[in-house]
Amino acid sequence: MAGFPRYDRIFPTRVIPAGTDPSPLPPDPIDFSGLRYEVDGRALDLAAFMERNEVAGLLIARSGAVLLEEHGGEHTADTRWVSYSIAKSVVSLLVGAAIRDGHIGSADDPVTEYLPLLEGSAYDGVTIRDVLRMSSGVAWNEDYSDPESDVSREIDFGALERLRFLGGKPRVAEPGTRFNYSTGEIFLTGSVVAAAVGEDLSSYLHRKIWEPFGMEAEANWMLVEPEGPEYAGCCISATLRDYARLGLFVLADGVLPNGARVLAPGWIEESTSPSPTNPDYGYLWWLHDDGSFSARGIFGQLIHIDPVLDLVIAMHATWPEPTDPERSADRDAFIRAVKAWIRPEITGAGVGCLRMGAPSGAVRDACPAARDTTILLEGTAQEALLVDVGGSGALAEIVDDRVWRISVLDAGPTTSDALGVGTPLARLAEDPGIRVLAGEGRYFAVVPEHCGLSFELEGLPFGRPSWTLEQIRSAPEGARVSRVLIVEGC
Repeated sequence: MAGFPRYDRIFPTRVIPAGTDPSPLPPDPIDFSGLRYEVDGRALDLAAFMERNEVAGLLIARSGAVLLEEHGGEHTADTRWVSYSIAKSVVSLLVGAAIRDGHIGSADDPVTEYLPLLEGSAYDGVTIRDVLRMSSGVAWNEDYSDPESDVSREIDFGALERLRFLGGKPRVAEPGTRFNYSTGEIFLTGSVVAAAVGEDLSSYLHRKIWEPFGMEAEANWMLVEPEGPEYAGCCISATLRDYARLGLFVLADGVLPNGARVLAPGWIEESTSPSPTNPDYGYLWWLHDDGSFSARGIFGQLIHIDPVLDLVIAMHATWPEPTDPERSADRDAFIRAVKAWIRPEITGAGVGCLRMGAPSGAVRDACPAARDTTILLEGTAQEALLVDVGGSGALAEIVDDRVWRISVLDAGPTTSDALGVGTPLARLAEDPGIRVLAGEGRYFAVVPEHCGLSFELEGLPFGRPSWTLEQIRSAPEGARVSRVLIVEGC
């Protein structure tokens, strides 16, 4: 476990006191012994995931209750563990709180309004929104393996020296036009928040979230120098359960149990919308195709949040390398399997004879007219079932022999050929041949004659479970088709 639980013994830190009234995380265990996820054709179980990913702690919570909590080695429920870049997502939350409190006008404020030291530098004209999206246009090298990279050099700088170092970097692109991952700029963002609110980040985090949301354990945040400001882009140390509570705070849209709002209205929706320069990134959150998103830290740290399933997965890990594509893919496969495993227990999720998470055999028994079909997604075939539900068609996608997603096809044929990747939503709304589905998340479909196309859209507001044609006419101008699936064998 090395230094992961001991950052306060190695580096200067600032204490974030525990909440005085811890919020409950009641147990509601389900049996994961039969869960399997597939990697390279091999079916692996929970124990294999823990071992392969060197997981020290894993917690899965749904609707505020703990489905699974596992600890390995010396790790316990009381172990504080360094978050690394999960702290970036926390900074995003603090920006939303500062806007709510009126300390920051909006995300479109220039950073130099709060940090005049940077006036006359490449940060002139850069907004808070630009740095939240990692698209300031200012040069930065985040190579952890290069001792001469910016991220390696800044570790020895004090606060003022660090800001001057950032201010001395050249501009390599216009603000808002190029994604470039930069931990240094989150120190800048944290400095904006601290300057705006008039207190250090740890105190503001404690006052706005840690205390009122009921975090049960003391945490700490690494400082750039003794008694100095927080590192901001890295290194909050907290327990696994409080990692999970951060996820629950986000699922609550930044609203406390007493109904008080901490974050600016719509901040989570805005923060988890795709950036123009990187559709997989929001305001310091990583975004996923199914509408979920995550805070990630090097060496495998994770808070994964799925609003559709009301799900949080928190993970402490000790990957041997800061980034590891193979372990990342392994973890992604495990998360997909967890979602498929718990979907049968989602109350009321279904239509007609279809139910989310139902085994495909059970669907065939319950829906006598079900027909096997295949979805082609970017050239990859996926099993699906076409089912008659009250005169309309329904498409059930099958993953790991269970219903993964359901879309209800509008009755009636269409001969529209307007649908393609990149098609603006406005054009779809104007096309009389389009038939829109009520689907889960951001999922839609049309039925050309007796077969179908299903499609997903990007650029939509967060959290709306289904859309009608009238609703999509008022969707953001940038909303467009992001991928198309072809239904065969109708």
